[in-house]
Amino acid sequence: MLALDLPFTRTADIRGRIRCPHLLELYEYWARMADGGRLPQRRRFDPLELSGPVWPRLFLIETASRPEECRVRVLGTYLVGAYGREFTGCRCTDAEIPRFSKSTTYRLLRDILHEKTPQYAYAETQFRFNDDYRHCEQVLLPLADDHGGLAAAVGAIDFPGLRSGCF
Repeated sequence: MLALDLPFTRTADIRGRIRCPHLLELYEYWARMADGGRLPQRRRFDPLELSGPVWPRLFLIETASRPEECRVRVLGTYLVGAYGREFTGCRCTDAEIPRFSKSTTYRLLRDILHEKTPQYAYAETQFRFNDDYRHCEQVLLPLADDHGGLAAAVGAIDFPGLRSGCF
C-alpha cells in the first residue's frame, strides 16, 4: 500500500478534501449506506453500485484486533499495476507486504481499528515499486459485521501521476 514518512492530512470530515472523483464516489456511497450515523454493513457493500473507474482503485481489508492480523481480500488492478505486485490474500505485515508497517495504509488501518471512523490521506508517497508516481490520495472506510462490530475496511487509492495511464 502507500507509504509516507512525511506529515500527512487525515480527518474524519473528509468529503471536502477528496480530490479524485473516484475516491469521492466511494466515500459518498459509503456515507449513503451509513444508517443514522452507524457503520455500513459489509454485506450491504456492493461494488457494482459504483462506476467502473472506481473498481480498479478499490481494496478491501478483512479486519482483526491488530493491523498485523488483518488480511487484504481484494486489490484492484490499478493498484496491482502501480505496485507491480499482487497482494490479495496477504496479511498486513512487512513479511508479506514489504514495508507495510511504514505505509499510510497501515496508519489509517490502525486508526480505523481504534476509532472506527473514515480515514483520509493525501501526500507524497515513498512506498513505490516503480517511479511513475510521486503523490497519492487514499480513503479508508470502516464496514460493520451484522452485530455492529468492525468487519472490514474498504478503501481506494489514486496516484495522480498515473492518471494518463489509468485502467
